[in-house]
Amino acid sequence: RYTLRMKRAENRIDWTFVKGDMMKDNRGSWEVQDAGEEKTRVIYQVDIKFGLLVPNSVVDMLTKVNLPQMLNSFKVQAEKK
Repeated sequence: RYTLRMKRAENRIDWTFVKGDMMKDNRGSWEVQDAGEEKTRVIYQVDIKFGLLVPNSVVDMLTKVNLPQMLNSFKVQAEKK
């Protein structure tokens, strides 16, 4: 469990870490840009720092499995017409 503070601008959402069980920090953003020719570029940035007691297997699962799945799901939804 964790809590993030979200801040929304015109084409951007930023977040910062408030509190959590396993994390020491979590900050990042989604930014949507016009890429011309009816295309859109989405930039996702994240910086996460886990606590000392978080096993490497959990970190690996989040970075090597969950993150790619989340980005692929976003892509699939964005490409639906």
